[in-house]
Amino acid sequence: MKSLTMKEILVHLNEVLKLLPGSIYLKDSNGFYLGCNEFQAKMAGFDSPEHIIGKTDYELPWKKDANNIRATDKRIMQTGIAEEVLEHATLHNGTELTMLSIKAPFHDDTGKVIGIVGTSLDITARTQAEEREKLALEAKREIEATAKRLLMVLAGSITHDLRTPLFCLDSISYSLKNSLPILVEYYHLAKKAGLTSERELSRKEIAAIEDILNLPQEIDDQIAWMHSFIDDNLKAIKRSTSENLKEDDLVECKSYKMIQNAIDSYPFQPGEKDLIEWDRRYYFDLMGNPLLFMRIIFNLLSNSLYQIHKNNKGKILIYSEEQSETNIIRFRDTAGGAPPHIVDHIFDGYITTKEQGTGVGLAFCKLTMESFGGTITCQSQEGDYIEFTLTFPKINT
Repeated sequence: MKSLTMKEILVHLNEVLKLLPGSIYLKDSNGFYLGCNEFQAKMAGFDSPEHIIGKTDYELPWKKDANNIRATDKRIMQTGIAEEVLEHATLHNGTELTMLSIKAPFHDDTGKVIGIVGTSLDITARTQAEEREKLALEAKREIEATAKRLLMVLAGSITHDLRTPLFCLDSISYSLKNSLPILVEYYHLAKKAGLTSERELSRKEIAAIEDILNLPQEIDDQIAWMHSFIDDNLKAIKRSTSENLKEDDLVECKSYKMIQNAIDSYPFQPGEKDLIEWDRRYYFDLMGNPLLFMRIIFNLLSNSLYQIHKNNKGKILIYSEEQSETNIIRFRDTAGGAPPHIVDHIFDGYITTKEQGTGVGLAFCKLTMESFGGTITCQSQEGDYIEFTLTFPKINT
Protein backbone atom coordinates (compact mmCIF):
# COMPACT_ATOMS: atom_id res chain seq x y z
CA MET A 1 0.00 0.00 0.00
CA LYS A 2 1.38 3.41 -1.02
CA SER A 3 2.32 5.70 1.88
CA LEU A 4 0.71 9.16 1.92
CA THR A 5 2.81 12.27 2.04
CA MET A 6 2.28 14.78 4.85
CA LYS A 7 0.62 17.12 2.37
CA GLU A 8 -1.81 14.39 1.28
CA ILE A 9 -2.58 13.54 4.90
CA LEU A 10 -3.39 17.17 5.62
CA VAL A 11 -5.65 17.36 2.58
CA HIS A 12 -7.57 14.26 3.70
CA LEU A 13 -7.72 15.57 7.26
CA ASN A 14 -9.17 18.84 6.00
CA GLU A 15 -11.85 16.90 4.11
CA VAL A 16 -12.74 15.08 7.32
CA LEU A 17 -12.92 18.39 9.22
CA LYS A 18 -15.37 19.71 6.61
CA LEU A 19 -17.76 16.87 7.42
CA LEU A 20 -17.84 17.54 11.16
CA PRO A 21 -21.05 19.26 12.36
CA GLY A 22 -19.38 21.83 14.63
CA SER A 23 -16.55 24.34 14.81
CA ILE A 24 -12.93 23.28 15.26
CA TYR A 25 -10.25 25.88 15.90
CA LEU A 26 -6.72 26.41 17.13
CA LYS A 27 -5.49 29.61 18.86
CA ASP A 28 -2.09 30.65 20.18
CA SER A 29 -1.49 31.82 23.74
CA ASN A 30 -2.35 35.42 22.76
CA GLY A 31 -5.74 34.45 21.31
CA PHE A 32 -4.79 34.69 17.61
CA TYR A 33 -6.39 32.03 15.39
CA LEU A 34 -3.86 29.62 13.89
CA GLY A 35 -6.48 27.68 11.96
CA CYS A 36 -10.05 26.40 11.89
CA ASN A 37 -12.45 24.34 9.82
CA GLU A 38 -14.89 25.73 7.24
CA PHE A 39 -17.81 25.64 9.69
CA GLN A 40 -16.03 28.11 11.98
CA ALA A 41 -15.03 30.32 9.05
CA LYS A 42 -18.60 30.47 7.73
CA MET A 43 -19.88 31.40 11.18
CA ALA A 44 -17.61 34.45 10.96
CA GLY A 45 -18.81 35.23 7.43
CA PHE A 46 -15.68 34.08 5.58
CA ASP A 47 -15.51 31.84 2.50
CA SER A 48 -12.49 29.87 3.71
CA PRO A 49 -10.55 29.24 6.95
CA GLU A 50 -7.54 31.21 5.63
CA HIS A 51 -9.38 34.50 6.21
CA ILE A 52 -9.75 33.90 9.95
CA ILE A 53 -6.07 33.10 10.56
CA GLY A 54 -4.29 35.88 12.46
CA LYS A 55 -7.48 37.37 13.87
CA THR A 56 -8.75 37.33 17.47
CA ASP A 57 -12.28 36.94 18.80
CA TYR A 58 -12.32 40.73 19.27
CA GLU A 59 -12.25 41.12 15.48
CA LEU A 60 -15.01 38.63 14.71
CA PRO A 61 -18.82 38.95 14.77
CA TRP A 62 -18.98 37.58 18.34
CA LYS A 63 -16.69 40.33 19.66
CA LYS A 64 -19.22 41.37 22.34
CA ASP A 65 -18.61 37.96 23.98
CA ALA A 66 -14.85 38.05 23.38
CA ASN A 67 -13.96 38.96 26.99
CA ASN A 68 -15.74 35.87 28.35
CA ILE A 69 -14.24 33.65 25.64
CA ARG A 70 -10.75 34.99 26.32
CA ALA A 71 -11.14 34.51 30.10
CA THR A 72 -12.12 30.87 29.56
CA ASP A 73 -9.18 30.27 27.21
CA LYS A 74 -6.70 31.81 29.69
CA ARG A 75 -8.04 29.73 32.57
CA ILE A 76 -7.65 26.50 30.60
CA MET A 77 -4.12 27.38 29.52
CA GLN A 78 -3.16 28.28 33.12
CA THR A 79 -4.64 25.15 34.72
CA GLY A 80 -3.74 22.80 31.88
CA ILE A 81 -7.15 21.13 32.33
CA ALA A 82 -9.69 20.71 29.55
CA GLU A 83 -13.21 22.10 30.15
CA GLU A 84 -16.70 21.82 28.76
CA VAL A 85 -18.38 25.24 28.78
CA LEU A 86 -21.43 27.04 27.41
CA GLU A 87 -20.58 30.05 25.26
CA HIS A 88 -22.57 32.56 23.23
CA ALA A 89 -21.72 33.64 19.71
CA THR A 90 -23.16 36.15 17.25
CA LEU A 91 -22.92 35.20 13.57
CA HIS A 92 -22.08 37.58 10.78
CA ASN A 93 -25.81 37.89 10.00
CA GLY A 94 -26.71 38.78 13.60
CA THR A 95 -28.03 35.35 14.60
CA GLU A 96 -27.41 34.55 18.27
CA LEU A 97 -26.20 31.02 19.02
CA THR A 98 -25.58 29.04 22.17
CA MET A 99 -22.51 26.86 21.79
CA LEU A 100 -21.34 23.87 23.81
CA SER A 101 -17.56 24.11 23.68
CA ILE A 102 -14.91 21.59 24.67
CA LYS A 103 -11.51 23.27 25.00
CA ALA A 104 -8.11 21.87 25.92
CA PRO A 105 -4.58 23.29 26.24
CA PHE A 106 -2.31 22.93 23.18
CA HIS A 107 1.34 21.93 23.89
CA ASP A 108 4.59 22.14 21.95
CA ASP A 109 7.14 19.32 21.75
CA THR A 110 8.54 20.20 25.18
CA GLY A 111 5.13 20.07 26.85
CA LYS A 112 4.82 23.84 27.18
CA VAL A 113 1.29 25.24 26.73
CA ILE A 114 1.40 27.41 23.62
CA GLY A 115 -2.31 27.78 22.85
CA ILE A 116 -5.69 26.20 22.94
CA VAL A 117 -7.60 23.78 20.74
CA GLY A 118 -11.38 23.61 20.82
CA THR A 119 -14.54 22.35 19.25
CA SER A 120 -17.97 23.98 19.60
CA LEU A 121 -21.42 22.57 18.79
CA ASP A 122 -24.49 24.67 18.15
CA ILE A 123 -27.05 23.68 20.82
CA THR A 124 -29.34 26.69 20.35
CA ALA A 125 -32.35 24.58 19.37
CA ARG A 126 -31.88 22.36 22.42
CA THR A 127 -31.54 25.28 24.84
CA GLN A 128 -34.57 26.97 23.30
CA ALA A 129 -36.57 23.76 23.72
CA GLU A 130 -35.42 23.51 27.33
CA GLU A 131 -36.41 27.14 27.90
CA ARG A 132 -39.85 26.51 26.37
CA GLU A 133 -40.23 23.47 28.61
CA LYS A 134 -39.21 25.55 31.62
CA LEU A 135 -41.69 28.29 30.72
CA ALA A 136 -44.41 25.69 30.16
CA LEU A 137 -43.68 24.16 33.56
CA GLU A 138 -43.82 27.58 35.21
CA ALA A 139 -47.09 28.32 33.40
CA LYS A 140 -48.50 24.99 34.59
CA ARG A 141 -47.51 25.77 38.16
CA GLU A 142 -49.13 29.19 37.88
CA ILE A 143 -52.30 27.61 36.48
CA GLU A 144 -52.34 25.09 39.33
CA ALA A 145 -51.81 27.87 41.87
CA THR A 146 -54.66 29.84 40.29
CA ALA A 147 -56.86 26.74 40.31
CA LYS A 148 -56.12 26.26 44.01
CA ARG A 149 -57.07 29.86 44.75
CA LEU A 150 -60.26 29.49 42.72
CA LEU A 151 -61.03 26.26 44.54
CA MET A 152 -60.75 28.10 47.85
CA VAL A 153 -63.12 30.80 46.56
CA LEU A 154 -65.50 28.07 45.42
CA ALA A 155 -65.21 26.32 48.79
CA GLY A 156 -66.03 29.57 50.56
CA SER A 157 -69.02 30.12 48.30
CA ILE A 158 -70.30 26.59 48.85
CA THR A 159 -69.83 26.99 52.58
CA HIS A 160 -71.92 30.15 52.53
CA ASP A 161 -74.61 28.49 50.41
CA LEU A 162 -74.76 25.50 52.77
CA ARG A 163 -74.92 27.59 55.92
CA THR A 164 -77.85 29.70 54.69
CA PRO A 165 -80.44 26.86 54.77
CA LEU A 166 -78.94 25.65 58.05
CA PHE A 167 -79.68 29.02 59.64
CA CYS A 168 -83.26 28.71 58.33
CA LEU A 169 -83.54 25.25 59.87
CA ASP A 170 -82.14 26.64 63.09
CA SER A 171 -84.90 29.24 63.12
CA ILE A 172 -87.54 26.58 62.44
CA SER A 173 -86.12 24.43 65.23
CA TYR A 174 -86.32 27.38 67.61
CA SER A 175 -89.98 27.89 66.71
CA LEU A 176 -90.73 24.20 67.16
CA LYS A 177 -89.06 24.25 70.57
CA ASN A 178 -91.42 26.94 71.69
CA SER A 179 -94.56 25.74 69.93
CA LEU A 180 -94.57 21.96 70.34
CA PRO A 181 -94.61 21.87 74.16
CA ILE A 182 -97.61 24.23 74.10
CA LEU A 183 -99.35 22.08 71.51
CA VAL A 184 -98.80 18.89 73.52
CA GLU A 185 -99.89 20.62 76.74
CA TYR A 186 -103.11 21.81 75.11
CA TYR A 187 -103.75 18.27 73.87
CA HIS A 188 -103.55 16.94 77.42
CA LEU A 189 -105.80 19.76 78.69
CA ALA A 190 -108.31 19.04 75.93
CA LYS A 191 -108.25 15.36 76.80
CA LYS A 192 -108.94 16.15 80.48
CA ALA A 193 -111.81 18.41 79.53
CA GLY A 194 -113.26 15.71 77.28
CA LEU A 195 -112.79 17.80 74.17
CA THR A 196 -110.81 15.22 72.23
CA SER A 197 -112.11 12.75 69.63
CA GLU A 198 -114.41 10.00 70.78
CA ARG A 199 -111.81 7.47 69.68
CA GLU A 200 -109.13 6.88 72.27
CA LEU A 201 -105.57 7.18 70.95
CA SER A 202 -103.45 4.07 71.03
CA ARG A 203 -100.30 3.93 73.10
CA LYS A 204 -98.28 4.09 69.89
CA GLU A 205 -100.04 7.27 68.82
CA ILE A 206 -99.62 8.82 72.26
CA ALA A 207 -95.90 7.90 72.19
CA ALA A 208 -95.60 9.52 68.77
CA ILE A 209 -97.08 12.75 70.14
CA GLU A 210 -94.63 12.66 73.03
CA ASP A 211 -91.75 11.99 70.64
CA ILE A 212 -92.57 15.20 68.79
CA LEU A 213 -91.07 17.04 71.74
CA ASN A 214 -87.69 15.48 70.91
CA LEU A 215 -87.68 16.66 67.28
CA PRO A 216 -86.24 20.14 67.92
CA GLN A 217 -83.27 18.66 69.77
CA GLU A 218 -82.68 16.12 67.01
CA ILE A 219 -82.78 18.92 64.44
CA ASP A 220 -80.36 20.95 66.58
CA ASP A 221 -77.98 17.99 66.77
CA GLN A 222 -78.05 17.56 62.99
CA ILE A 223 -77.51 21.28 62.42
CA ALA A 224 -74.53 21.25 64.80
CA TRP A 225 -73.10 18.23 63.00
CA MET A 226 -73.52 19.94 59.62
CA HIS A 227 -71.79 23.10 60.84
CA SER A 228 -68.93 21.00 62.17
CA PHE A 229 -68.79 19.03 58.92
CA ILE A 230 -68.61 22.24 56.86
CA ASP A 231 -65.91 23.72 59.12
CA ASP A 232 -63.80 20.57 58.93
CA ASN A 233 -64.19 20.38 55.15
CA LEU A 234 -63.23 24.01 54.69
CA LYS A 235 -60.13 23.61 56.86
CA ALA A 236 -59.14 20.44 55.05
CA ILE A 237 -59.64 22.03 51.61
CA LYS A 238 -57.67 25.11 52.64
CA ARG A 239 -54.78 22.98 53.87
CA SER A 240 -54.86 20.76 50.82
CA THR A 241 -54.99 23.60 48.27
CA SER A 242 -52.74 26.18 49.89
CA GLU A 243 -49.86 23.70 50.23
CA ASN A 244 -49.43 19.98 50.23
CA LEU A 245 -50.39 18.20 53.40
CA LYS A 246 -47.45 17.65 55.69
CA GLU A 247 -46.61 14.19 56.98
CA ASP A 248 -47.88 15.18 60.43
CA ASP A 249 -51.29 16.00 58.90
CA LEU A 250 -51.73 12.42 57.69
CA VAL A 251 -52.92 9.59 59.89
CA GLU A 252 -52.89 5.84 59.46
CA CYS A 253 -56.24 4.73 58.09
CA LYS A 254 -57.87 1.48 57.05
CA SER A 255 -59.16 1.55 53.50
CA TYR A 256 -62.34 -0.44 54.15
CA LYS A 257 -63.35 1.77 57.08
CA MET A 258 -62.93 4.94 55.04
CA ILE A 259 -64.89 3.52 52.12
CA GLN A 260 -67.59 2.28 54.51
CA ASN A 261 -67.84 5.68 56.23
CA ALA A 262 -68.10 7.44 52.89
CA ILE A 263 -70.88 5.14 51.68
CA ASP A 264 -72.73 5.41 55.00
CA SER A 265 -72.50 9.21 54.95
CA TYR A 266 -73.42 9.82 51.30
CA PRO A 267 -76.93 11.26 50.77
CA PHE A 268 -78.25 8.55 48.44
CA GLN A 269 -81.62 8.82 46.77
CA PRO A 270 -83.92 5.79 47.12
CA GLY A 271 -82.47 2.75 45.36
CA GLU A 272 -79.08 4.34 44.59
CA LYS A 273 -77.15 2.48 47.27
CA ASP A 274 -78.25 -0.81 45.71
CA LEU A 275 -76.30 0.14 42.56
CA ILE A 276 -72.98 -0.31 44.40
CA GLU A 277 -71.08 -3.60 44.25
CA TRP A 278 -68.17 -3.43 46.70
CA ASP A 279 -65.65 -6.27 46.85
CA ARG A 280 -64.37 -6.27 50.47
CA ARG A 281 -61.97 -9.20 50.16
CA TYR A 282 -58.82 -7.07 50.21
CA TYR A 283 -58.17 -3.97 52.28
CA PHE A 284 -55.04 -2.17 53.44
CA ASP A 285 -53.64 0.52 55.70
CA LEU A 286 -52.68 3.88 54.25
CA MET A 287 -51.52 7.34 55.31
CA GLY A 288 -54.25 9.84 54.56
CA ASN A 289 -56.93 12.16 55.84
CA PRO A 290 -60.34 10.50 56.41
CA LEU A 291 -62.34 13.65 55.69
CA LEU A 292 -60.53 14.42 52.45
CA PHE A 293 -60.81 10.78 51.38
CA MET A 294 -64.55 10.98 51.99
CA ARG A 295 -64.69 13.98 49.63
CA ILE A 296 -62.92 11.92 46.95
CA ILE A 297 -65.46 9.09 47.24
CA PHE A 298 -68.32 11.61 47.34
CA ASN A 299 -67.10 13.15 44.08
CA LEU A 300 -66.75 9.79 42.36
CA LEU A 301 -70.16 8.62 43.61
CA SER A 302 -71.83 11.85 42.52
CA ASN A 303 -70.34 11.66 39.02
CA SER A 304 -71.22 7.99 38.57
CA LEU A 305 -74.78 8.32 39.85
CA TYR A 306 -75.34 11.29 37.55
CA GLN A 307 -74.24 9.26 34.52
CA ILE A 308 -76.29 6.23 35.59
CA HIS A 309 -79.45 8.32 35.85
CA LYS A 310 -78.67 10.20 32.64
CA ASN A 311 -78.07 7.04 30.59
CA ASN A 312 -80.56 4.89 32.51
CA LYS A 313 -78.04 2.07 32.90
CA GLY A 314 -75.00 0.98 34.85
CA LYS A 315 -73.65 -0.06 38.22
CA ILE A 316 -70.81 1.10 40.46
CA LEU A 317 -67.98 -1.35 41.19
CA ILE A 318 -65.44 -0.77 43.96
CA TYR A 319 -62.55 -3.12 44.69
CA SER A 320 -58.96 -3.04 45.94
CA GLU A 321 -55.75 -4.69 44.78
CA GLU A 322 -52.23 -5.13 46.07
CA GLN A 323 -49.29 -4.37 43.81
CA SER A 324 -45.56 -4.74 44.42
CA GLU A 325 -44.95 -1.27 45.86
CA THR A 326 -48.43 0.21 46.07
CA ASN A 327 -52.04 -0.53 46.98
CA ILE A 328 -54.85 0.56 44.72
CA ILE A 329 -58.59 1.18 44.87
CA ARG A 330 -60.48 0.89 41.62
CA PHE A 331 -63.76 2.78 41.23
CA ARG A 332 -65.67 1.91 38.07
CA ASP A 333 -69.12 2.65 36.73
CA THR A 334 -70.68 1.00 33.70
CA ALA A 335 -72.91 3.90 32.69
CA GLY A 336 -71.31 4.39 29.28
CA GLY A 337 -67.86 5.87 29.86
CA ALA A 338 -66.50 9.09 28.40
CA PRO A 339 -64.90 10.09 25.08
CA PRO A 340 -61.08 10.30 24.84
CA HIS A 341 -60.97 14.11 24.64
CA ILE A 342 -62.73 14.29 28.02
CA VAL A 343 -60.59 11.59 29.66
CA ASP A 344 -57.34 13.23 28.50
CA HIS A 345 -58.15 16.42 30.46
CA ILE A 346 -60.50 15.09 33.11
CA PHE A 347 -58.34 16.24 36.05
CA ASP A 348 -57.49 19.67 34.62
CA GLY A 349 -60.45 21.44 36.22
CA TYR A 350 -63.53 22.91 34.55
CA ILE A 351 -63.91 19.79 32.40
CA THR A 352 -67.33 18.26 32.97
CA THR A 353 -70.06 16.28 31.24
CA LYS A 354 -72.73 17.50 33.67
CA GLU A 355 -75.16 20.13 32.45
CA GLN A 356 -74.66 22.20 35.61
CA GLY A 357 -71.26 20.87 36.67
CA THR A 358 -68.18 22.99 37.35
CA GLY A 359 -65.51 20.35 36.72
CA VAL A 360 -63.55 21.18 39.88
CA GLY A 361 -64.42 17.98 41.75
CA LEU A 362 -61.92 15.71 40.00
CA ALA A 363 -59.24 18.41 40.06
CA PHE A 364 -59.70 18.47 43.83
CA CYS A 365 -59.44 14.65 43.91
CA LYS A 366 -56.11 14.84 42.05
CA LEU A 367 -54.70 17.47 44.42
CA THR A 368 -55.83 15.46 47.43
CA MET A 369 -54.35 12.18 46.22
CA GLU A 370 -51.04 13.92 45.51
CA SER A 371 -51.17 15.31 49.05
CA PHE A 372 -51.43 11.71 50.26
CA GLY A 373 -48.31 10.86 48.24
CA GLY A 374 -50.43 8.90 45.76
CA THR A 375 -52.07 9.37 42.37
CA ILE A 376 -55.43 9.11 40.68
CA THR A 377 -55.72 8.09 37.03
CA CYS A 378 -58.61 7.50 34.67
CA GLN A 379 -59.29 5.14 31.81
CA SER A 380 -62.49 4.66 29.87
CA GLN A 381 -64.06 2.65 27.11
CA GLU A 382 -66.59 4.95 25.49
CA GLY A 383 -70.01 3.35 25.48
CA ASP A 384 -69.05 0.88 28.21
CA TYR A 385 -67.31 2.10 31.39
CA ILE A 386 -65.10 4.65 33.09
CA GLU A 387 -62.64 3.64 35.83
CA PHE A 388 -60.64 5.67 38.32
CA THR A 389 -57.57 4.11 39.93
CA LEU A 390 -56.48 5.50 43.29
CA THR A 391 -52.88 4.51 44.03
CA PHE A 392 -51.43 4.69 47.55
CA PRO A 393 -47.84 4.04 48.64
CA LYS A 394 -47.50 1.10 51.00
CA ILE A 395 -46.84 1.87 54.64
CA ASN A 396 -43.42 0.64 55.76
CA THR A 397 -43.87 -2.01 58.42
